[in-house]
Amino acid sequence: MNQVLTVATDAPVVYESAGPDQCLPRPLTVAVYPESGGTVTVEQRIAATGEWKPATGNLAGTISADLTTVLDGAISGLKFTAAVAAASIEIASR
Repeated sequence: MNQVLTVATDAPVVYESAGPDQCLPRPLTVAVYPESGGTVTVEQRIAATGEWKPATGNLAGTISADLTTVLDGAISGLKFTAAVAAASIEIASR
């Protein structure tokens, strides 16, 4: 599974599992590429019916430079929000 997402400024993009009883495949490689001068924040939802919370680990905080990380834990969804400039997100799993 491979996916490329384009995140426009202040227009969050959600990437989530196919159903409420499923998680995203593991391991999941996530690459965040903010455009020049832009930033991206990431939120995560562990359960499909859970609340969006700020991401932890390498995806925590405000991302202002290219970043690639691998997620090994169970997660239902990721939400990406770009500020100042758009961003590209690449997601891949085996």
